[in-house]
Amino acid sequence: MDAAATLESWFREQPGAYLHPAIRISHSSEAGGHWRANAAIEAGTRLVTVPHSLAFSHLNALVDDGYPLFKQQRTALGVEITGFFYLMLQYLHRDKSFWKHYLDALPKPEGEHTTPLWFDDHTDEVWLADTDAAYTAKKRREAYLAQYDSGIAVLRKAGIDTSSLTWDLFRWAVTMYTSRSFSSRSVAPQDSKYWAAYKSSPGGSRQAVLLDLSHASADDRNFSVLFPVIDSANHTVETKVDWTFDPGRFSLATVDAIQSGVEVNNNYGPKGNDELLLGYGFCIMNNPNDTVMLTLRSPSEELQSHLRSSHAGYFDASKQWDTEKATFKLRRLQQQLEPSEKIFDELPVPLLELLTLIIRSERGLRFEAVSDVSVYLLQTDSPGRQYLPFIARMIVTSLIPKLQKLQAQTSRLPATPRSTKQMQAKIYRDGQVEIMSNTAQSLRGFLRSLRPDHPLRSDPIGSHHNNEDSSGKAVLLREVNPSSSPPLRDLHDFNCDISQQTKSRSSGKILTLDEVISNSGLPERVLRSFLSGIAANANTSDLAQLRQAGWEDDVWVLFLCYAWIWSSIAGDTKPWLQPLVSEFDPGRAAADGDLDGDELMSVVRQAALGTSDVVWEDGRWSEMFIARFGGRVLQHLGFAMMVTNEVAEEEQRVVVYLHGA
Repeated sequence: MDAAATLESWFREQPGAYLHPAIRISHSSEAGGHWRANAAIEAGTRLVTVPHSLAFSHLNALVDDGYPLFKQQRTALGVEITGFFYLMLQYLHRDKSFWKHYLDALPKPEGEHTTPLWFDDHTDEVWLADTDAAYTAKKRREAYLAQYDSGIAVLRKAGIDTSSLTWDLFRWAVTMYTSRSFSSRSVAPQDSKYWAAYKSSPGGSRQAVLLDLSHASADDRNFSVLFPVIDSANHTVETKVDWTFDPGRFSLATVDAIQSGVEVNNNYGPKGNDELLLGYGFCIMNNPNDTVMLTLRSPSEELQSHLRSSHAGYFDASKQWDTEKATFKLRRLQQQLEPSEKIFDELPVPLLELLTLIIRSERGLRFEAVSDVSVYLLQTDSPGRQYLPFIARMIVTSLIPKLQKLQAQTSRLPATPRSTKQMQAKIYRDGQVEIMSNTAQSLRGFLRSLRPDHPLRSDPIGSHHNNEDSSGKAVLLREVNPSSSPPLRDLHDFNCDISQQTKSRSSGKILTLDEVISNSGLPERVLRSFLSGIAANANTSDLAQLRQAGWEDDVWVLFLCYAWIWSSIAGDTKPWLQPLVSEFDPGRAAADGDLDGDELMSVVRQAALGTSDVVWEDGRWSEMFIARFGGRVLQHLGFAMMVTNEVAEEEQRVVVYLHGA
């Protein structure tokens, strides 16, 4: 009789234990230890019950008269180390152990183990390089090595021969716990402070010893427990089961009917491939529970001062920002998201909230905690919607370096994995790339959805808009001559018009400089006067030439300021300009320091001399005004983005998100 069959026979004989008659414990090289049904099982049927008297944990070590060391050195060893070394000793002396048949059925220490704790060869390690799991695996290995050294030192001091307690046996014990154990809540007392630990009596029966853990720390009451037989079933995400923790026993039932001859599986819960690989040594392709970790940089000290009271969970015991606590899980996207803004439904709400607070803080806005982040950001006409493009950009800019690093390392790997370890690591690695790529692509898709649905033009009020002079010739910006400008005409009838835009669900657009000027709603002669002022400095008003000459940012800033002054003179503030005037009031000091407006003020003076235009000559122009209004708008609402130009080619342009457009 093999070890699996012997375990099954032993288990069925134990008082209080139950294994459904149609379930057989089997073993194969492909599936390892597993369950198989030799007859059909109805839905809702109990499959197994394990009494607490069969459970294995550090509690058993504390009451085992054969190993008084663990009770004596309880404080020195600690909960986790005690559990590991007790399992090691039970395995070494398994012929005398109550759990002999269980221990015989476990994977052997000398067998192949595929968690990263066993990635000893560099050719295995490189398959995890630059992934989240690589960092965690390194830290865990260091922690387990420290635990091993600490445990060995305690045992040696107590006079125990540790020659057989090798590092390989220790990490085997670790692997058995990480891959097979359940939480201590499975054995926690429900109405008592006493925890039941079991030991064997001289006659062989199991005796309960009550341990008072009421004074133990929360960490010491949170430990791992092994349950023989119930831990033999493999995991699938599709399996539906019910776990029941009754006093003194742990049961598992199937939700669905089971056919005869099939493998009977458990469901370990919604575990991503990082957790499965690190703890169990396997991964699932296209795992719906897979995630990627996203860590945010520390926010400003000013914002931290507010967060310490409202969001204390981001800080350590000394009230310092804890980067690990500001780490969020981005989950796998299961389908194409339509409309594109549904990507925000897939992102962690705490991440959206923290990014919103960071954006507001960077703009110098008052700190306000948000009670319902999803409503604030996604509800139609909510003011919080204006932050969505910048949340998207912050996530993308955080993901892309990580993704590129991972892809670069992947390109250096062999085409085909050469071991089970490498194959599992490849599944995990490919999943990480997919999650980051799809998340970044979806967020970029949202940003693209805020772009106008027309190609860019090199001349913002050119022939496409039917701006003709009296002879019928199209008037181009680069041909502007203020004295020959055609009659005043508004430009609010174009397909990208933002001057009279009714609010859509997005309530904003991402626009290039060409598009903003063309569709600003400012009269044509006003636009000509603005561009004539630019030409008085740069000898051209052709925006393509200005971009090539490095003027794009400057023209952006000056146009925003020019539009603000014109609107105040005309008493006609366009919808796209209203939010900017409200949020970036030039009379309010900038929280992030003023930008340098000296050079642009010299451009204004030259424009005033060259055009005799009332806006360029207005007395409100100043270095501070330029910096605090146009400069801050471009700083906080502007960014570089790939857009389709007039010849259907992708090129990078400076764009600005205008919430009122």
